[in-house]
Amino acid sequence: MVANCANPACNTRFKYWSEGKIFAFRPSPIEAVAVLRNQEWFWLCAICSQEFTLQCSREQGVMPVPLPRGQRAQCA
Repeated sequence: MVANCANPACNTRFKYWSEGKIFAFRPSPIEAVAVLRNQEWFWLCAICSQEFTLQCSREQGVMPVPLPRGQRAQCA
């Protein structure tokens, strides 16, 4: 279950599915037997999801990476 924002620099606790952005990553195809059952779920809070997305690599695991400038939220 998702408990906190996946950004290690943020300590926002997960409360609602409608706030922020949910990500699902699964193990390599060899390890995955049932797609949904073997997915790991991560969440970026509403503030972090305006600046970051999540990336998964075998070496570093799941980590936030900055969104390209054109995809970041703009202040009004």
